Amino acid sequence: MPGQASARRQSPSLDQVVSTSAIQLSAYIPSASATSLRGPTEMQVAPHRVGTRHLIAKYWRPDIVLLIGALALSGVVFGVNSMTLSKLREETLRSVETNMRSQAIVLAEEGDRSFKVLDLELSTIADQIARLGVTDGEALQRFADHNFHLLLQGKKATLTHVDAITLISADGKLINFSRYWPIPNVDVSDRDYFRVLKSDASLATFISRPVQNRGTGTWTIYLARRLNTPNGDFMGLLLGAVTLEHFERFFQSVSLQEGGAIALMRQDGMLLARYPRTDQVGQVLPIKTRIERGETFDARQARSPVDGRIRIVSARPLASYPLVVAVSQSEDSALQSWRVLADQSTSMALVRTFFVLLLAWAACRWWAKQRSLTEQLRIQNLRFDTALDNMGAGLCMFDADKRLVVCNQKYGNLYQLPPELLKPGTPHSAIITHRVRHGILKGDQSERAAQQKLSALGSLPADAASSRIDELADGRLICVARQPMPGGGWVATHEDVTERERLNSQLEQNNKLIAERTSHLQAIVDNFPGGIGLFDSALRLLVCNEKAKVLLDLPQHLFADGPTPLETLLRYNANRGEYGPGDAEQQVAERLALATNRTTYEFQRERPNGTVLDVRGVPLDDGGFLTTYMDITERHRSEAKIAYMARHDTLTGLPNRAVLRERLEQVINGTREGDGQFVLHMLDLDRFKEVNDTLGHPVGDALLKAVAQRLRACLRETDMLARLGGDELCIVQRVTDPSMEAAALANRVQGAIRAPFDLGDHHVTVGVSIGIAIAPADGDDPDQLMRHADLALYRAKSEGRGVYCFFEREMDARMQARRILERDLRNALAEREFELRYQPVFSLERNEVCGFEALLRWNHPTRGMVFPSDFIPLAEDTGLIIPIGEWVLRQACAEAATWPHEIKLAVNLSPAQFKCRSVVQSVVSALAASSLSADRLELEITESVMLKDSEEAFSTLMQLRDLGVRIALDDFGTGFSSLSNLRKFPFDKIKIDRSFVRDLSHVNVSALAVMRSMTQLGISLGIAITAEGVETKDQLEQLRAEGCTEIQGYYFSPPTPASEIAELLVKRIGAQAA
Repeated sequence: MPGQASARRQSPSLDQVVSTSAIQLSAYIPSASATSLRGPTEMQVAPHRVGTRHLIAKYWRPDIVLLIGALALSGVVFGVNSMTLSKLREETLRSVETNMRSQAIVLAEEGDRSFKVLDLELSTIADQIARLGVTDGEALQRFADHNFHLLLQGKKATLTHVDAITLISADGKLINFSRYWPIPNVDVSDRDYFRVLKSDASLATFISRPVQNRGTGTWTIYLARRLNTPNGDFMGLLLGAVTLEHFERFFQSVSLQEGGAIALMRQDGMLLARYPRTDQVGQVLPIKTRIERGETFDARQARSPVDGRIRIVSARPLASYPLVVAVSQSEDSALQSWRVLADQSTSMALVRTFFVLLLAWAACRWWAKQRSLTEQLRIQNLRFDTALDNMGAGLCMFDADKRLVVCNQKYGNLYQLPPELLKPGTPHSAIITHRVRHGILKGDQSERAAQQKLSALGSLPADAASSRIDELADGRLICVARQPMPGGGWVATHEDVTERERLNSQLEQNNKLIAERTSHLQAIVDNFPGGIGLFDSALRLLVCNEKAKVLLDLPQHLFADGPTPLETLLRYNANRGEYGPGDAEQQVAERLALATNRTTYEFQRERPNGTVLDVRGVPLDDGGFLTTYMDITERHRSEAKIAYMARHDTLTGLPNRAVLRERLEQVINGTREGDGQFVLHMLDLDRFKEVNDTLGHPVGDALLKAVAQRLRACLRETDMLARLGGDELCIVQRVTDPSMEAAALANRVQGAIRAPFDLGDHHVTVGVSIGIAIAPADGDDPDQLMRHADLALYRAKSEGRGVYCFFEREMDARMQARRILERDLRNALAEREFELRYQPVFSLERNEVCGFEALLRWNHPTRGMVFPSDFIPLAEDTGLIIPIGEWVLRQACAEAATWPHEIKLAVNLSPAQFKCRSVVQSVVSALAASSLSADRLELEITESVMLKDSEEAFSTLMQLRDLGVRIALDDFGTGFSSLSNLRKFPFDKIKIDRSFVRDLSHVNVSALAVMRSMTQLGISLGIAITAEGVETKDQLEQLRAEGCTEIQGYYFSPPTPASEIAELLVKRIGAQAA
């Protein structure tokens, strides 16, 4: 074990330290006999000799002298090395300069020869033209024939470095051209060679700047020769074209060192060609001072204007032309070999210096050690003690008698040993017995266990190293490494290896887990539901399970010769049409490119047999890749079905809201581009909810399917029918005459829907309301158009259902006003904008006020007082009537509690509030909070509360009645079930609607008869009768005559704030007393 080996290495080293220290101490402590022999001799030495020796011993430092000498020798070594390297550097640079001069001379001669050959040919052609008697530019035009073209081609063919030869007229037009026939219409009068030669009669030839050939697009240098008339006038010129590629190829053929460059320049500094190539070709470089004079020059440390590097340059002019060839090499690359040598030489000098200084340092150290050996031994002993106490492991040493010699603090801490057991001379048995008896070691703590432990340790061989692991009671594991010492005894290290053993155990578990996972991986490959293909870096198939062969329909012979190349598999599939029609080799190449891209890929592939495979590839670190094939045919079909279902209604199969929105966006975009108009019909079935509630949802579903079938029959192929949800449907109709065609379709739809539906055991008749919006007149985006169609549908349903309405702008304005009112209504309760008014109820029998009805008013911050008829319907539609009604109930009860006990309070409950299951709890809470007696509270309900769920409604009424609350039937006579409701529930009061009171007069006999019948009904049932809306004395007298018990109306008093009720009661009491 590592811990054991370490312990074995440490034990001898400690022994050696002790032995070495003892030897060194004995060497510096003279024996008694030596002292006695040496003492008298030294006492006889002369005093002056003793003083001199003392001074020398005191001030003489051989170590310092040796160190100074070593430093001086090192300086000499470095100085000689620097001189040698400097000389070698100069020689290297001179060698490079010599080599570049040679190259420059050769290149200048070759360049001169290239231009001379071309110039000679141009001169020959010019002489032929002169011999033929051409004396002016007009005569020169006769050389525009094909024979002269062939002559130029022949001349050009003998000059491999020449791209073309051209004859140019005095006005810059091409007369003949060796490259093309017929001659292209090209004008070169803007070229520099043309302008210079035409304007300067003293020049016979001119070499141009590099330009891009207008015919071939290549970069070219032109050598132009002037053609003169006999009297010396400009007649034209002959032009020879040499491409830059010729010079670059030639320069490239020259053996250049790294960092070398060759350039061809004009004497005006223009760069004509360079290798390596640069973008500055054709530019005038700022180095033309000596080039203009055509001088030969060499230079060191010249900064290149091309690449900015410091270069060694050798320039040579061409003998016959104003051109210069410059060969250069960067100073960095020229001195590269020198730098390697310099580095090696400097390294050797450093090594020599190092060894000299090392030897000097070693000698100095030896001398210093000799002078301070005693001090070092003292420090060494101190360090020895410190090392023992700071060792990571416990250490102990026992002699041949098994008694403790020395131990460190770590040893005592590991086993919690008391100080008396750590003293030298302590028996080994005492320490072991203490560890056993005090439960430090794991196991039995008896005397017998201690003896067994001592016996086991005593059986260990005394002359051989041993190692064991002891487990302590607290779970720690201690590795004890025992090393015997010469002469008996041993040294032992005690190291806490708990963490190491835990890691070893974890490593074993990990190895076992890896083996299990490898086995599992093989099982996964064999039992993988899909195909698996593993390819190596050479794209050979290494692993392929049977499922992959079955899914891909691969024959067994493809795998007979070992790993199959991917290309073979791809070609087999392509040849049998697996990848569809097309070029098989192209298909193979595309898929090979995908495999070599080293990127993750995923795609779905449909095989010719209809199987759909999910193919995924993942590149591996070793260069191969893993491919899996899953049969997702069923999933593909399911996804297609899900995608269809996501866009269509599951019940009717009609497109849903998402598809409708896409269609609306499409047709709206079409209208913007002038593609006609369209109409949006929003349909809502009338009485569909009654069918659902009475006949059940299955019948409702069957009705929707039948409706969808009839609507499809009403539409054209260009129209679209969609279901938005419930009984709400939508039609998108393309039209040319919107109003006419939309109305015609709406009539067809209503006629189709009005016909009875035969749904098996049920015959159902329903209607349809239709809202119509025209695009783009009524909206130019889907949301706006659907909102306007909804408004038109809302108008159609409010006008009696079974009709269709076109959208009008006023509908949107009304809806916006309704939304604003709804927003303000939601804030009104929180902002305390509601207040209550109380209208007195007058008892005709007692001729006094018997109660008040609480009436809600909304004090709007900007509109002023808003009456209930303007906001109560909106509150009922939005559900706000519930919190508003609860507030009215609590507030009215709280204010009524301050009135006289005989005065009752009437509060209206809306149908929506009454349907809330917490209405009874709200009443109880209001009565409890206000301490109002329940018999003083009268709740008024309309008979619409009992139209639906009448049993539950009567149950709630009975709970309220049991509380002691009085129940009044409001608006009596306006419904169809008033009499039946009176029979089912014993109401305390009925309130006759104001519409009956308004028509009451002696003239209107029928109204009087109705009133008489209602009052007689109340009298016969023993129910109090209250007439609302009494505004005249005649109405009061007639109601009194007919037996009405209570009246309420503006004749008696308008609704009054709570703060004025006390004053009102006082006035009424005073009036009665009067």
